[in-house]
Amino acid sequence: MEVNKTYGWHLLTTKDLIHYESETAIGILGGTGCIIKVEGLYHLYYCVFEDQPQRQYVCHATSIDLDKLDKISR
Repeated sequence: MEVNKTYGWHLLTTKDLIHYESETAIGILGGTGCIIKVEGLYHLYYCVFEDQPQRQYVCHATSIDLDKLDKISR
């Protein structure tokens, strides 16, 4: 699935955990979440929200380089 990278989460980079630089949007629209790297593969877990009916979902995407994200279907 091709991701539109003009909106959504922005990656932050740091070398010292004090000073951060914002990178480009990664095209994931959602609330809180995290990225972990396991055996060379990045896993992004994030929340999305629906209003009618009111629901919250945890979603999952993967990437080998954080440039192209593949959303995992629910």
